[in-house]
Amino acid sequence: MSMLQFNGDLFEELDEDNVISKKWIGSVSHWLTVKKVYQRVTPGKAKQRYYMCLCECGNEKLVHGDGIRKKRIKSCGCWKVIIDSQKAKQMGDSNLKHGKSNTRIYRIWSHMIERCHEPKAKDFKNYGGRGIKVVSRWHDFSNFYSDMGGSYSNNLTIERINVDDDYSFNNCKWITMQDQQMNKRNTSYIDYQGEKLRLLDLAKRLNLSVATLRSRLKQGHYGAQLTEPRKYQGSLMLTYKGETKHIDEWAALLGVREGALRNRYYRGWEVNRIIEEPIKKH
Repeated sequence: MSMLQFNGDLFEELDEDNVISKKWIGSVSHWLTVKKVYQRVTPGKAKQRYYMCLCECGNEKLVHGDGIRKKRIKSCGCWKVIIDSQKAKQMGDSNLKHGKSNTRIYRIWSHMIERCHEPKAKDFKNYGGRGIKVVSRWHDFSNFYSDMGGSYSNNLTIERINVDDDYSFNNCKWITMQDQQMNKRNTSYIDYQGEKLRLLDLAKRLNLSVATLRSRLKQGHYGAQLTEPRKYQGSLMLTYKGETKHIDEWAALLGVREGALRNRYYRGWEVNRIIEEPIKKH
């Protein structure tokens, strides 16, 4: 059966004919429906059961066994987003008492709430759909204005310092529109020697073209390897589920021969298939 790696753990899918799979596949916990059953097989950790579930919103979520058996997990996370959105809407009347409903800063706040807590919003998939939310204190515009209004001006827009974290006082600042365009999510970034740099800026620093830098990163070169690639020509790096390791590390993790994985690679297999498809033991 297929293997799955998630949050540093390794999981093995149980066959559909397995008695446990037959019992749980198709079962429902609130908005979640079990589609597959997995067992954690991470060396050194207890073998626990997990369920791959399909949420009513269309997202998939890997849930610990107790979350389904005891119906503790309701959704992929969208349940809370909808409840928060309803609460924000209920607070709408109180947010009109400040007299700033026709100002630009109020529209910035309103759009921020909308894209994080309104599933029908145009940009929800890039914010609320990714788990990004507005902290509860800022659901009241007066609190938001109290925290951020002093440093605001009409040529600025709000920006999160950590693009994967929520909108909050400690994670937000005002920047110019030009700076925000440079910091959009579709801009490529790389962690290099403790700094988070745009790919373009790192290419300039290393005196490389962006195309060359992209190629070396794709080959699994990092750190000093970016500027000394010949030293690493013999290595074979594979990136799976966002994690890059040398092929012998993947072999050790999966408990298989490195040669078997190399053979698959040179036969032109996709990385997912190289890692996930079981290797027959003779």
